[in-house]
Amino acid sequence: MSAPRLPLRREWWLLAVVCLIGAAALERSGLTARLDHIVYDALLSRRPAPATGRILVVALDERSLMSIGPWPWPRTTQAQLVQRLAAARPRAMGLDVLLSEPRDAAGDQALAQAIAAAGNVYLPLAFTVPGRDGRPVDLERAIPAIARASAGTGHVNLSPDADGVTRSAWLTYGAGGASWSALPAAMLGRRPGPVPIEPGVTRSSPVMIDFPGPAGALATVSAASVLRGEVPPELIAGKYVLVGMTASGLGDMHATPMAGAGPLMPGVEIQGSLLATLLSERHLVPAPPMARLGFTLAPVLLLVLALAALPTRRGLLAALALTLATLAASAALLVLANLWLPPATAMVALVASYAVWSWRRLAVASHLVSRELERAGREAGLLAQGPPEATGGVLDRQLALLADITARERELRHEHDAVIRLLSHDMRAPQSAILALLDSHGDCPPELAARLRSHAHRTLDLADGFVSLSRAQLVELGDELISLTDIALDAADTLWAQARARSMMIRVIEPQDEVLVRGDRSLLTRMLVNLVDNAVKYGEAGTEVILRIATASDQARFDVTNNGPDIPPDQLEQIFERFARAPDASRRADGFGLGLAFVQTVATRHGGRVNCHSQEGETGFSVELPLARP
Repeated sequence: MSAPRLPLRREWWLLAVVCLIGAAALERSGLTARLDHIVYDALLSRRPAPATGRILVVALDERSLMSIGPWPWPRTTQAQLVQRLAAARPRAMGLDVLLSEPRDAAGDQALAQAIAAAGNVYLPLAFTVPGRDGRPVDLERAIPAIARASAGTGHVNLSPDADGVTRSAWLTYGAGGASWSALPAAMLGRRPGPVPIEPGVTRSSPVMIDFPGPAGALATVSAASVLRGEVPPELIAGKYVLVGMTASGLGDMHATPMAGAGPLMPGVEIQGSLLATLLSERHLVPAPPMARLGFTLAPVLLLVLALAALPTRRGLLAALALTLATLAASAALLVLANLWLPPATAMVALVASYAVWSWRRLAVASHLVSRELERAGREAGLLAQGPPEATGGVLDRQLALLADITARERELRHEHDAVIRLLSHDMRAPQSAILALLDSHGDCPPELAARLRSHAHRTLDLADGFVSLSRAQLVELGDELISLTDIALDAADTLWAQARARSMMIRVIEPQDEVLVRGDRSLLTRMLVNLVDNAVKYGEAGTEVILRIATASDQARFDVTNNGPDIPPDQLEQIFERFARAPDASRRADGFGLGLAFVQTVATRHGGRVNCHSQEGETGFSVELPLARP
């Protein structure tokens, strides 16, 4: 018998709505952002790196500072660096160095002339929020004399996430009605996008930076080597050159997804990574809000549908499978389709939804257990005055009731054993004595003796049937490997005489292969004997009783069929109850209605089932049992 399903159907819609609303609220809250960052950082390094062959970093590194002197260098020295680079004909140069304060006039003029002569030098712009003296924002940019000589200006502001890691950049910054592209975008000739006119700084056009690797992944040469003419011109020609600080003491160092336990990344390399991203044909794209919401709600909806349909044990497997599938889908979209759909909210929502569903199942199950225990206790006479006041929690109350019911069950089992002993010995003995007296004394009138003998035999048969049924219900089953063909032949041999007396034949149709089951041989044999006995008893005289053995999938099956009066359809289920007998219009049945109850009990205890069909003069009983392998 399968376990009853908990009555959660009426609550399913409410739980589904609660889970979906909770998932949507969690998505909007951003509480899982840190977990998404962990997943993103782990997956980013597994993507194919963007091409970086057209990018060169000229580093203001420790070697340059030791060779030329501490920063800031004289503007004439900076002018010489620009001239050396321009002579090698790069595609564009970006100076990631703020030139916001004037120095000596001659040096400023020399740098401005070098930048103007190159014609492709782009200068940085930085936003400081809040600004000085109560201003909402300050702009740090090159002094006008140098700025006018440049090919353009681009912002170099970085926007780290809440955990301090830089993963993306805004291509457009705006303030005071004006807007600027990011420095790498300006070097590519991209105009700034529109920004809303609001007080302070505004941003638009976010881009996820496709980092080619950790710090040092971009081709880099020392500024000192360029100044000394040690860098071959062909290494610079046609490249996008970024000049910036990489010396750790200059402070322009940032955490990135590629850092891990390694060094921080210089700002100029982050600008180079953004440039590589813009140059790449494949761009990492963050999913729009509606797509993120759908990606969160879809697995949660699948889970609540699965939980309503699947057994309890498979519900946990479904939750785990959907959680892993969500993570796998996010990873595949990032690595293969360049789309970032954060999975953490969906994963957390799946775990929470399963927890909510499990809590409700446990709550309902606990309520049902309490109700059934109280009912059983009341029926056993333990709660005649109603349920006692709870002195502990629900579990304590249930355990107390269970202990009382178990003790009462042991008492009832002892009483049951006493009844069985009464039936099997104390009731049989007087009936056997009556039969012995009737056989040994001939002075009893023959008609009265026959009636007494008939009643004594019926009493003995009733006691035997009741004892057999009780044994089938309580005895510990054996685990013997049994051939159905063997017990079918045994049943046919046992009932051969009865069949012959009614001019009937019992025919056993054997399968080609041996059909095996596991269980108690004596009970299974008695079960089959009962079915064949009924078929002989209720079948038409002179007909056949057919006993067919077969297999279906993982079930062993035998069918017992006879020709006789039909059983009405409304009585097909009742005939397996105790003391129920199949109707026979032609003659009175002499059984007690315990044989089919015995059959159903044995089949059920062996993990099987029994069915009956009866129509057009043919009645058949089918028994299915789990198939055993030798």
